[in-house]
Amino acid sequence: VLGNRMRISLLRSTVHPDPHADEGRHEFTYSLYPHAGDWRDAGTVRRAYELNAPLIAMNTNPHEGDLPKAFGFISVDRANVLVDCVKKAEDSDATIIRLYEAHGARSSVNLAFAQKPTAVTECDLMEEHDVQVELNGSTIRFSIKPWEIRTFKVQF
Repeated sequence: VLGNRMRISLLRSTVHPDPHADEGRHEFTYSLYPHAGDWRDAGTVRRAYELNAPLIAMNTNPHEGDLPKAFGFISVDRANVLVDCVKKAEDSDATIIRLYEAHGARSSVNLAFAQKPTAVTECDLMEEHDVQVELNGSTIRFSIKPWEIRTFKVQF
C-alpha cells in the first residue's frame, strides 16, 4: 500500500533454483478485509485461514450420541496462538497438534483437550526428541515466544 494505491505480487520471475517454477496456469484467491485498528486486533490471520482453508461440514443422519450439539476436540485460550495442524503421528497412533504464535507476542497458553490424554510430549517438527509435558487434568500449560511453532504428541 502506498498512498491510495494497493498492489499485490502474484508471481516471482525467479531462475534459481528452478528456472521453470512459475510456468503454467495459476489460480489465486485474495480478499480485502477492511477493519478498524491494527491487523492483530482485527483477527486478520484467523480470517485468512477461514478464507483459504474453510471448515468442511459433513452431513449425517440424526442419531443418539454422547456429544453436545456444539463440540470442540481442543481449545486454545489465546487468540494469537493458532492450531495449524492436527494429524496422526508418523510413527504411532498418537495425535500430533502443532500450534504457532501469529502476532509476535510472548504468551502463556492453556491447551485443553475434550478427552483427557494419557500422555502428552513435546516434539520437534520431525516428531522426534519427545519431552514429557505436565498434564493438569485435560489441559497443558506452556509459554510460547513470538512467532514460535510448538508441536505436541498426544496419546489418548
